Amino acid sequence: MLDPTQWRLRGQRLYGISGDRLPLILCRDLTFPLVRVEVDFKGNQGSLRKAGTIQQIFNGIPSGEQTVHFENRYFVFSDELVPYSLQWNPIASLPAGYLRIWEYIGFISDDFLNQLIAYSNGTSMPLYHAPQLPQSTKAISASITEVASSITAVEILAVNSARLGFGVFNLSTSALYLALGEEATSANFTAKLEAGDYYEPPVNFTGLISGIWASANGSAKVTEFT
Repeated sequence: MLDPTQWRLRGQRLYGISGDRLPLILCRDLTFPLVRVEVDFKGNQGSLRKAGTIQQIFNGIPSGEQTVHFENRYFVFSDELVPYSLQWNPIASLPAGYLRIWEYIGFISDDFLNQLIAYSNGTSMPLYHAPQLPQSTKAISASITEVASSITAVEILAVNSARLGFGVFNLSTSALYLALGEEATSANFTAKLEAGDYYEPPVNFTGLISGIWASANGSAKVTEFT
């Protein structure tokens, strides 16, 4: 089975922009074949399948192996094309909302992966219900801070045992590498946030969070819930 603590948020993008029909890279440098697509579109769920498709991109070239419908579900992509990106090819606009891409980084047996592949064929039936992640006590307050970008690792949030959750929004035009519990580098990170990306951890983490940018410009907005 899938370990609910082993999902890593790799990208969050606004969709439903009126008149926008250009392909959109959802996330880059994925190295695991299993991803989960999560959307917060609250309208007719049947419209999701008409909104567009998601495609694996390797070295800038779209893969013809699998083009999957845009909706809430799991997808298994080729693990021979790594690292890879995921591109959304819109067909129709939807009301504004957010699309999130989660990458599974835990162990998957060959038998279980084959089961997932067997169902990951673009049909409308989701493979499984989304894993139930550990729930924190409801937060009663939040603090918003701004951290200037830096090409050396900086503290995004200090250790805080009272923390119930946090979110980071990258206001820089440069990529932000976030690391939970360790010093961030471009090679050692938990999540990579491109310009305008937002990150929330899949579990409540109260330890040190550090970050480093590809180049120093702009900042990050950090919200901590307690």
